[in-house]
Amino acid sequence: MSWQGRGYATEALKKVLEYLTENEGISCVIAWCAAENIGSRKVLEKAGMHLILTEKDGLLAGDRVYDKMIYEYRMKP
Repeated sequence: MSWQGRGYATEALKKVLEYLTENEGISCVIAWCAAENIGSRKVLEKAGMHLILTEKDGLLAGDRVYDKMIYEYRMKP
């Protein structure tokens, strides 16, 4: 796809995190993805989220099981 790899998802997520923490008073945002989903992991990390936990076999999708990577973003002081 021509829009993939251009940073659009990262920039959108940064704005959402900024809005939630600065305007809605939410101090911590949690997100997760399958460990095998490298693209999603990169987006979360580039947007400033930090890996806090990996749940072994934490996701079931159809008949497949994946490790679940949990990330958090904390409001800047």
